[in-house]
Amino acid sequence: MNYEIRGVREGDLPYLAENLRAADVRELMATYGHTRFLSGLQRSVHLSEEAQVGCPSGEPPAMLWGIRQFTPRAALIWACGTPAIFKLPKALTETTRSTFKRWFEERPSVEYLMNFTHESNTAHHRWLRLCGAELLPPLPMGPLGENFVPFTIRRTKYNV
Repeated sequence: MNYEIRGVREGDLPYLAENLRAADVRELMATYGHTRFLSGLQRSVHLSEEAQVGCPSGEPPAMLWGIRQFTPRAALIWACGTPAIFKLPKALTETTRSTFKRWFEERPSVEYLMNFTHESNTAHHRWLRLCGAELLPPLPMGPLGENFVPFTIRRTKYNV
């Protein structure tokens, strides 16, 4: 299946907010403590240095992701998606790896990409591992105190 990677367009965020995977709904609920996902996605895009969507050919966005460098050595990365991401697992992993490599190349001082993911979001954990992430022990986080798994992706995994 063909797909395109592009910047966020009008209509993308409302579509994504209404069609998130159940695991992303749970993760965002545990992160924000509410179900106003559209405002959370808008804020994430606004605060990011770069945000993109991935779309299967001729279809609405399947995934949204972004990055924000927050120290000279570390950048926060994030992603969420609709069930359509399961239509293109190989393409998604390849695109993610090339995006991570580019982010490291564009940010020479960054040694780590990092964030956390809900403990129950096992598909996300598999994808992160395929992209070189090290998953750390779960910790209670967020307004609901649910367990999240912090992760890091080291520059050395991408030979840049």
